Amino acid sequence: MSRRGAQVIVLAHDSTYLRDVRQVFSKKKNDNYNAPRTSTELQLKRPSSNNSMLLAADLDRECDSTYFCHYRRLRLFVFGESEDGALVEHIVAAKTVRPLVEGYLHRRFPGRVPEKPLGAVIVEINQSTAPDVLLHAKSLVPELSESNGWAIGLHQDTQLNYAGQSPDPHEAVAFALELNSCQ
Repeated sequence: MSRRGAQVIVLAHDSTYLRDVRQVFSKKKNDNYNAPRTSTELQLKRPSSNNSMLLAADLDRECDSTYFCHYRRLRLFVFGESEDGALVEHIVAAKTVRPLVEGYLHRRFPGRVPEKPLGAVIVEINQSTAPDVLLHAKSLVPELSESNGWAIGLHQDTQLNYAGQSPDPHEAVAFALELNSCQ
């Protein structure tokens, strides 16, 4: 229908489906009359209890994995760019360090890195021997241990009355830059 110059409206709750529809739609740039085919993604938002509005939607961002959200947030922090109109604070960036490292290890060694806290993964890496693929991560252990030691206080909030750790902004920048250079 869109190639015949007809307007097509697709409504769905599934952002991934809508992104895929857009991708298929964009494969042919012009319709049968050589007019450009365009798409506009909108999202129904309710900023207040009384009103609904159609606002631009970012389907790519809506479909981002948790890993990529952490990565984007850290990059925005490193480069002093804003997310949703505000700069990423050092505390937010610091809390992305450990999950980003864990996600990186899961992607680098798929099926081999257990769903355990980073400290347990480091122990498993240290205990690896040939032909285990984790042997290739042994050179990363000093940096992984340093990152884990620094970030562990940011993620131990499951205990009642846990005060937590407030990261130093300069340390957050240093760890963010280190991770950014590795990615």
